[in-house]
Amino acid sequence: GDIPSGIINDGNNITYTDPIYNSINNVNGYKLTENSTVVNLGTNTGVTQSTDLAGNPRIFDTTVDIGAYELQSTLSITNTLANDFKIYPNPVNNILNIKTDTQKYNYRIYNIQGQEVLKANNVTSSTIDLSTLHTGIYVLNISSDNKSQSFKITKL
Repeated sequence: GDIPSGIINDGNNITYTDPIYNSINNVNGYKLTENSTVVNLGTNTGVTQSTDLAGNPRIFDTTVDIGAYELQSTLSITNTLANDFKIYPNPVNNILNIKTDTQKYNYRIYNIQGQEVLKANNVTSSTIDLSTLHTGIYVLNISSDNKSQSFKITKL
């Protein structure tokens, strides 16, 4: 791929740029963030392994990332000003409480790979049972009428 401006390429290595590693959430500290300058900048012809050091697919989009780990996430949450739904507790063990004035709502829960793992339509209950989910980070999308809100939830 083309080298973004501000990055120096000496023919073999890219230097003088911060690849923006996500060291806070990673034990090794060498996983890239979504706004990293080296995502999708590798050369696929040099890929000899089908997985990265974490066991994830080595090429996630169309081009390999520079580094030992391939950024996997395309799922993100945009902050919204809507407060039609409130959830608690978060982190949650098994039962997530939903507070809303809406009579019925739909929900979808996605894992960090963006796969839908739970869903329900026309829900009238004020709780969602998460006991079938494994420990981890999920995205909950709740919608009703023309309103939709997403939350990052942590299942303990």
